[in-house]
Amino acid sequence: MALYQPEGRSLSQAVAWFQPYLLKEKQMERQDAVPPGNNAILTIYNRASPEYPLLKADQVFAQYPEFVRTPWAI
Repeated sequence: MALYQPEGRSLSQAVAWFQPYLLKEKQMERQDAVPPGNNAILTIYNRASPEYPLLKADQVFAQYPEFVRTPWAI
């Protein structure tokens, strides 16, 4: 399910943008960029993953065993 904006943007694309960073395949390009805390984006990723199976949630969460996937967390 992808709800696209007229410009081609979507919520799934916004969440998927974090995937290579969460999988540690890519580093932030700017040295002065301070990434948000992983807990915040992992919570969003957890909430979005049932709707967007292409997010590779199992691979992402395997990188962060300390993160508890609670279905009710906001």
